[in-house]
Amino acid sequence: HLRDEDKGRIGGVKRLVAFVGKFADWKRLDVVLHAAAVYEKTFPDLGTVIIGSGPPEAVKQYEGLAKTLGLQRTFFLGAKGQDVLAEIFSMSEVGMFPSYKEPFGMV
Repeated sequence: HLRDEDKGRIGGVKRLVAFVGKFADWKRLDVVLHAAAVYEKTFPDLGTVIIGSGPPEAVKQYEGLAKTLGLQRTFFLGAKGQDVLAEIFSMSEVGMFPSYKEPFGMV
């Protein structure tokens, strides 16, 4: 499910943290990315998958933040269907959902 340009970076990843959600401020994806900046330094086999999307400016903002933070094992997969979500969740060590509100809670 990785983008072609990301496939070369997945090699050492043995464990995953998953985030699924709309790219909206209340979902706090920025918190996930800042946390990844910490644990990527501590756990060289731990990666992060970001599933979801939003307006083009939000995608640019969060992907830009990941680059600014120097994240090497954080992968943006875009929006995915339930079958892929089930696969990703079953491969993940933990799901990270730092939302400060959940109007629908559909994950």
